[in-house]
Amino acid sequence: MFPTRIRELRERRGLTGTELARLTGVTPPAVIGWENGSKTPATDKLPTIAAVLECEVGDLYDPEELRAASEAAVQRVKEAAQKAAQKLAEQAG
Repeated sequence: MFPTRIRELRERRGLTGTELARLTGVTPPAVIGWENGSKTPATDKLPTIAAVLECEVGDLYDPEELRAASEAAVQRVKEAAQKAAQKLAEQAG
């Protein structure tokens, strides 16, 4: 998800990992971690990363994976709502 996109966007912008690190205020090993998937940037860094890469925060993520994650989240909410409704029905019953 994030690793592939951040590398693509960084390369498209013509930046090295070290340059991206300097411009976003992190260490080069942090950028390496983002790109190999072993680390995830702090949420408060996302707007800075997006600004440096000249994109929107959402562009840092693969659209298909975002869609799948959204669908999974909706399914979890539906399941939680069903359980809550069932519990209420049992209590009322």
